[in-house]
Amino acid sequence: MQFPEAVLKRNMLELIDADYYLKTGQAGEEVLEHVVIDLCCGKD
Repeated sequence: MQFPEAVLKRNMLELIDADYYLKTGQAGEEVLEHVVIDLCCGKD
């Protein structure tokens, strides 16, 4: 499956945010799950 550049860019930025929130204890695993689900669905 190929992803449009916009989807990859958005998800990369979301992964960066998720990394920050997880490491600082501001969020739980749901932020990471959201990114994975978004990639699996291939949403634009």
